[in-house]
Amino acid sequence: MRLRQTIAVLLVLLPALPAQAQDFRREPPGAAWYIPPINPVPHWYEVRGGSWRVPPETLQELRSLIDREIGRNKHFFPEGTPPRYAIQFRGENVEGRQVVEVVGACDALGESDWRLSQQFIRVHDGGKCYFEADYRPEDKRLRFSYHGYA
Repeated sequence: MRLRQTIAVLLVLLPALPAQAQDFRREPPGAAWYIPPINPVPHWYEVRGGSWRVPPETLQELRSLIDREIGRNKHFFPEGTPPRYAIQFRGENVEGRQVVEVVGACDALGESDWRLSQQFIRVHDGGKCYFEADYRPEDKRLRFSYHGYA
């Protein structure tokens, strides 16, 4: 009998509780205990919510292509050493094909691992510090572009 009363009270009070909006600027409770996905490549972060998991072999292929693109752009890096990027990736299906979506940022290394694995850091400007890429493992095609300056 007491259990029924408790359940009835909870059912009445539950809809009256305020909805809690998540603030992505603050670490969620337990973020200190958050263990990001283990990636075989340092400074690469798999963003949650993809439609498929990117296998390590595909990630290694993609890494070599991205490193080549970053290293050969002497216009952006006349001093010779490109910055170290935090690179986020996620497996998506686009028009029935598997695509790895990639976002790179050179000033995101101060971000926490949980945030880099939670959502993409999108910047619509920023020049050489930011890039976006799409990689199709099926035919090993990479579309790579740096952001420009407004």
